Amino acid sequence: MNNYFLKKYIKNLTKNDIYNLALKQNINLNNIELDKIFEYIQNNNQAYFNNKLSKEKILSDCKSILTNNNYIKISKLYNEYKDKI
Repeated sequence: MNNYFLKKYIKNLTKNDIYNLALKQNINLNNIELDKIFEYIQNNNQAYFNNKLSKEKILSDCKSILTNNNYIKISKLYNEYKDKI
């Protein structure tokens, strides 16, 4: 059931939503990072929900997209919340 709501949320997700969430977590994404993260979520959410995208792959992809400081913060949040979804 959680996947249903997450899929619906992702379908309506905007760059502004990502930016605001990041700011609330003390993560300041630059425009390039924001564009790439938004694109990554839109292009890979089906693979995630079909269990074809591992935690390691997601974090590896994020590492290539983000500054080191933002990667560390997002990695920590991902690890903290991944199992709660």
